[in-house]
Amino acid sequence: MKTNTPLDYNNYYESILTIEKKPQEMKATQFLNFLSDLIIKYKNNIDSVNTTKGSEK
Repeated sequence: MKTNTPLDYNNYYESILTIEKKPQEMKATQFLNFLSDLIIKYKNNIDSVNTTKGSEK
């Protein structure tokens, strides 16, 4: 019998991208993804700091 093994799409596409990109570009892409995730996660805190600083002026 043939078993269906689930494909790991993240691993597959990452292997394709690393072939086409230089290591520095890959690190830059990972950094931008990480930074954007942090901005999305802490958006409320960033907004509250910006409004607090704006009201002090």
